[in-house]
Amino acid sequence: MAGTCKECDRLLQEYLEATKAHLKIIGEHQIAVLQQNSRGITALEPLCIESGKARALAREALKNHEVTAHGRAATDGSKREAL
Repeated sequence: MAGTCKECDRLLQEYLEATKAHLKIIGEHQIAVLQQNSRGITALEPLCIESGKARALAREALKNHEVTAHGRAATDGSKREAL
């Protein structure tokens, strides 16, 4: 319902921001691994976990809203099914 439902738009934006933050931290972690930077790895591992949780929660909130507000099941073939 993006474009017609303000709550869908808001939740989608939150999900996109959480995804961007998660991917950024994953990238930083991968660089630390390649550089064999044990301090960086140690510092980034909990951030990877937390940002992954935030991303999953944002995705779940979007899916729940679509079901409760718009009656769409998670596997109805909608354009957000891949989320």
